[in-house]
Amino acid sequence: MFAGMNFIRRKLLQAFAASSLLPLVACQPNVAGLPKDKILQKYPLKTYAVGRFLIDLPEIAENVSMSQRIDGTDFEWKSASEDQFATLLSSRVRTLKGVDPKTQFLISDEPGAVPQSRIILFENEIDRDGLLQFEAYRYAAEAKGYFLLSGPVARSNVAVVSPSVNEVFKLIQPRIIDPQMTERGACFDHAFVGGADPKLGEKAVIVARFNDIAMNFVTQVIDTVDSGPSLLQRATKADEYPEVKILRKSKREVAGLDGAEFAYKTPPGSEITSHAFQWEYRGTLNSIVAPEMSIGLNIPNGTDAAKLSDEELLGLWDTVLGSIRLRPGAV
Repeated sequence: MFAGMNFIRRKLLQAFAASSLLPLVACQPNVAGLPKDKILQKYPLKTYAVGRFLIDLPEIAENVSMSQRIDGTDFEWKSASEDQFATLLSSRVRTLKGVDPKTQFLISDEPGAVPQSRIILFENEIDRDGLLQFEAYRYAAEAKGYFLLSGPVARSNVAVVSPSVNEVFKLIQPRIIDPQMTERGACFDHAFVGGADPKLGEKAVIVARFNDIAMNFVTQVIDTVDSGPSLLQRATKADEYPEVKILRKSKREVAGLDGAEFAYKTPPGSEITSHAFQWEYRGTLNSIVAPEMSIGLNIPNGTDAAKLSDEELLGLWDTVLGSIRLRPGAV
């Protein structure tokens, strides 16, 4: 019955990413979810601070991770004692110097402008096309771990690596974030950046996994609006595949932002994800109250979660979507 799903999967994913000129009239969601009170009985929620916003996710999530970007630089927090951090850093430098031969070559190793920080510049043998790599480490006892900034850099921009990294390190306030805090600024993983300046290029992503369900929430201050097809324009091609059941395809306001949602499911046994829900808002330029924002829910086929009713999954989806709000005092 589903022998053609490989083809359908390929075509649907291509269509979802492709542009469409077909007009689309906004409609109301055609499948209702279970009421919030019934959802909360099964999925008690926990509040997380993500950028300038708050979101409630199921407290049973056993795997919650965050990633972030400030001033165009990605950074992450990792748990470690001070001794573990010193050992890790020493080992990394030895590797790049060739004590532990790899296809990487140390260019420079220097202390950063803040205590217990280090900036390493190196070359990958496969990247000898004008690009170098940098890694910058900062230990933060307050956060019981260290921050790692990393990424590529053009050879012509090597001179700006250290000054730029040091500026980012100065912006980051290591701390454990309390969702109830009312201080102005953006919340990240074990870090906070104060102020109301949207030029920091702040981006925060949280991913939560529970009972075979994966949810992600992204908020990003933008200086350029995406000119590609919108979510609803990308979703128009899904109508061509009768095996795919469209649950939602409509405009939808979330947190006061006029976005859109698209939710669909595929037949059992197909290789494509069992359920995929997406909501997105394309963002207002340089706005911290109306940044580019998206949230998704995905379930692999063949899992127990794939057997849940559409009404239960949409009820969970609606409950989480409805929890997104600007953190009081954030701006």
